[in-house]
Amino acid sequence: RMTILGTAGATQGFVGIGTNAPQSPLHLHGTLQLTSAATSAGSGDGLLIRNSVTGGPVDFVQQETDAFRFFTPGSSGVQKMIITSAGEVGIGTMSNPGNRCEIESANSIQLRLTYTGASSYFTTLGTNTNGDFQIFANKGADERGVVIGTNNSSPAASGKLHVVGSPFTNGIYVSNTVTSSNGILVENTGTTSTSIYGKGKYVGLRGYADGTAPGGGASLKGVWGEADGTNNSQTGDPATGNMGVYGAVGTSQGTADNSGVYGYVNADGSGTGTKSNYGLFGKAINGDNNYGVFGTVAGLTNDNNSTNYAIYGDATATNKNWAGYFNGHVKVTGDFTVVGTPYNIGGTGSWNTSDELLKQNIEAIDGAKAIAWINQLKPSSYYFDTLQFKEFHFPQEQQFGFIAQDVEQIFPNMVRKLAISDPRCSKFFFKLRK
Repeated sequence: RMTILGTAGATQGFVGIGTNAPQSPLHLHGTLQLTSAATSAGSGDGLLIRNSVTGGPVDFVQQETDAFRFFTPGSSGVQKMIITSAGEVGIGTMSNPGNRCEIESANSIQLRLTYTGASSYFTTLGTNTNGDFQIFANKGADERGVVIGTNNSSPAASGKLHVVGSPFTNGIYVSNTVTSSNGILVENTGTTSTSIYGKGKYVGLRGYADGTAPGGGASLKGVWGEADGTNNSQTGDPATGNMGVYGAVGTSQGTADNSGVYGYVNADGSGTGTKSNYGLFGKAINGDNNYGVFGTVAGLTNDNNSTNYAIYGDATATNKNWAGYFNGHVKVTGDFTVVGTPYNIGGTGSWNTSDELLKQNIEAIDGAKAIAWINQLKPSSYYFDTLQFKEFHFPQEQQFGFIAQDVEQIFPNMVRKLAISDPRCSKFFFKLRK
């Protein structure tokens, strides 16, 4: 049963249990069973160490109901690892783990993963004193990003977190049921930094609000932008001030129209009460000058064919649609051009600044000369060419008035040419001044 080799040589003194040819100082051929005074000494007691399959692994079999426990040296050693009878593993914990694997440490780093062959390439995971979960990826002194859901060797070069959504709909999904809370809060303190940057093949950033507004004047907001900080640019240009939401379109691709900010509402009005839909709603208060909506344009350099609109409204389909509606005073400091028929519904008409205090070098026109000029005018009836110039939405009814080219021969200062990017005509409309 037991052999002690007494021959001279490298194997002298080797002890074999269950074998006559021990291959090591202590060679056990069979199963090792460890019992103590706390256990019985039967075949089903204690700890078994065995190799039950040829070429297979070594089995550690705890036949008692207790767990495997690993302690530091000494009679008063501290438990460092435990494997319970249920297969739960605890590292650094004094109590039984409550999960399949539980790591406890006084440091904020509980787990470190190191790339083979490069000890400076590692990722650490842990929970800090605030209960926050932290991931730090390092490549030497260079902090790296974290890759989730992809086999790519490295994340996107421009980000610390690279999440690939496929085959899932959302790359990142955050659910939060706490009142007045944020699903995602990103804080960036860089001088020209961006907290959240959306980039997509179809939609860069999308906001969706689907719920019931709490009332009291509150509303659901798909995207809510707020800029709260000190801005000392003082250039007089709104584009250099704080912006709650900023939309920009880079180089134009293809022939599509581009929008920095696009608002769309398709609500059927099935709710109770009066409801109005606003594709874009702007409100400004408490400033020296307040603009609910402010638009500015700049045409292409050295391009006389460019037509630019700071604010453009389009209303077609029926005569109940209006491209613009102003409930209050309207101030125009430049040219005001009407393409079509100006209507006056329930108002006092259009007014021009004609106060004597605003004018100088006033000269009376001789009555006979004025009558002679008027007699040279050629009143005409006409129809607008609505087929060739569909984009202007001219009225189809018969019109009465003057032809701009005729008026220009008599009153050249009363006719002005508009810069319209259309080679079909050189002069379109005339402007009469009171």
